[in-house]
Amino acid sequence: MLRVVRRPSAHTVHLGAATLLRISAEGLGTALVLVVQARTGQAATAGFLQAAIMLPYVLAGPITGHTLDRTARPRAFALTMTACYLLAAAFLLLTAGRVPLLLALAFAVAIGCTEPVVVAFTGLLPRFVPAHRLTWAYGLEAATYNIAAIAGPGLAAGLTAALGAGYAGAAVVGCATLGMTLLPLLSVPPPGHRPAPARRPEETGERPAAELAPAVGPDTAGTRSQDAGRRAAGEHSEQPAAAIGRGGATARPEPAEAREEGRPAGSAGPGGAACHAVTAEAQGSGGPSAGNAGPGEAETPRDERVGAALSKEPAPEMKKDVPALKGRAPALDVIAGGIVVLLGNPVLRAVTVATTLAFLGMGAVAVTAVLFAEHIGRSAGVGGQLIAAFAAGSLIGSLGSARWLSARRAEWVLMAGMAAFGTALAVTVWAPSLPWALAGFLLAGICDGPVFAATLTVRQREAPADRLGQVNTTGGSLKIGSAAVGAALAGALAGSLGGPGLLLGMAAFQFTGAACGVLLLLLARRRGE
Repeated sequence: MLRVVRRPSAHTVHLGAATLLRISAEGLGTALVLVVQARTGQAATAGFLQAAIMLPYVLAGPITGHTLDRTARPRAFALTMTACYLLAAAFLLLTAGRVPLLLALAFAVAIGCTEPVVVAFTGLLPRFVPAHRLTWAYGLEAATYNIAAIAGPGLAAGLTAALGAGYAGAAVVGCATLGMTLLPLLSVPPPGHRPAPARRPEETGERPAAELAPAVGPDTAGTRSQDAGRRAAGEHSEQPAAAIGRGGATARPEPAEAREEGRPAGSAGPGGAACHAVTAEAQGSGGPSAGNAGPGEAETPRDERVGAALSKEPAPEMKKDVPALKGRAPALDVIAGGIVVLLGNPVLRAVTVATTLAFLGMGAVAVTAVLFAEHIGRSAGVGGQLIAAFAAGSLIGSLGSARWLSARRAEWVLMAGMAAFGTALAVTVWAPSLPWALAGFLLAGICDGPVFAATLTVRQREAPADRLGQVNTTGGSLKIGSAAVGAALAGALAGSLGGPGLLLGMAAFQFTGAACGVLLLLLARRRGE
């Protein structure tokens, strides 16, 4: 008998391609240092090359996100950018230490101009993931970064130790190649599209399974009544909502009850609220429409309640926080549009300030881990184990957030996670031996894991749908720039502070970021923003 092989879902392909490309991006820095060290004996040259990769990101990130948000062919654009990144990375790893530094710097700048597409992929999720599943999807998205943070440097270092530095570069290029080969399988709808909700059995002509199941015992009636209650609670949420895309995208009929009550299509549903920052100029609302909450809502399973938490906040109230971007020069809008959204929305402003301050400390994690390993009487190489423990903890935290993170309170989860992260770092300062230090870094990673997932969730919830990719890449650019400053500060202060002092400094930046974020959120609430 022949079996029909189903094409993998868009989200599955996205996760595979994004993970492989992020492993390549995370491993590139380690591979570059090892390759340059092996060829020249001067690792400082790799530092210049890494700076050349990071600096263009500040401008290239917003431009890449802006283009991916608006292009009618996002897959072709992503393929082109990925191919350019792959070629630039291959040329840099082949030539670094063998050609004049200026030529190698040119390849590094090319990487910095194309690598932001790896982050911009996140902005595509609302196009093929239903609104009530986005919180779960962002938890998995954060996990891909944590997996890459473990696998990328580990793969490069392991191959260098076993086979030589040249193989580290081959692994980086190979992962990028595999990720690029998956992109043609990724079906990405055009801008403004939202995945249609599942149809009810009544609409398809099928009888519900609860009606077809025979009575097998005294508990059957109770089970059926619970199923009926759940169906009653979700009756309105499964109605198709209008999806009017910018530029004439196909529209679905508006529910009759929305027309009768004069509500904007999709304004009350989780799709409209989860992507509530859609502008009023006909940017489509996606996902199911919740309608009026019925008495059966309390009986809805927890997974559905978590995903639909945003439906309790009316979309029109949320949209008022979206700054108007009309009337700006096109070039300025491309570069600064993400900043305008991040700073114009009070919740995004609080999250951006908090995470940017926190990443001043995150930029020092590599130097701090090495120096702290020496502080507890171990070799500098043990610092890699501490970094791996931190990344493993972040992965655990990200996977946990995929299951339990509530989109409605994501900003408060973020602030609490940063405070817990800082506390774990401060406690680790007193670790007397390697096992205790590993446990401290693991705990710090677990606390930090939900922070990134919550950041993505807040951006998706608050940013205009046609600016989401630009907002993600702009936010990433700010964090990368902040981390670069933090790394420079760590290098300058390492001699005087040592590993414990740097660890306390990292913790202080987490506390400062969380405090500023909470203050901004409370001020916005007091002003009624």
